[in-house]
Amino acid sequence: MNPLAELKGCKTTSTSIEPPMGMGYEDWRIVLLRVRQLGDAFRWWYGQLVLFGEAHYGEIAAQAVSETGLDEETIMRYRTVAERIDERIRIRELSWSHHREVAYTPNLTMEDRQEWLVRAYKNAWTVRELKEELELEGLRNHKAKSAHAEECGICHRSHWSQITITVCQSCYENVFKR
Repeated sequence: MNPLAELKGCKTTSTSIEPPMGMGYEDWRIVLLRVRQLGDAFRWWYGQLVLFGEAHYGEIAAQAVSETGLDEETIMRYRTVAERIDERIRIRELSWSHHREVAYTPNLTMEDRQEWLVRAYKNAWTVRELKEELELEGLRNHKAKSAHAEECGICHRSHWSQITITVCQSCYENVFKR
């Protein structure tokens, strides 16, 4: 089902959505769920468009991608999930974030990824529960440790330029390293 077709008469712009006066609860609920699907769809579409651009236009595609204003980390996350989770194994009832957890689990084959997505669907796992199950199976480890920039002995300021910021592949939080 196309989520765009299920907005039940709402007026939309790029920055707002206005439900019609008198909209019933059930129609409102359907629109709410469709909007969540659109958020997930955007991530899939964006990732697939980046992959298409790389395959068909090479380096010049990077210029167009940078014009979107999304940060590189976000772009790479969308791209990676779209690349690692084949269209044929995606489960529309699961959020994009469920798929992200499986995509960022190391050493899984496409069949393994499909199995984990099916398990998440059948067990109605939240994203957190899926992550916990992956950790229980020893497939994911949460090893992120945060550190802070040290105070300079001369000017007594923190020098963040000397810190490398990476993203923990388990919790997606920034991790600071010297």
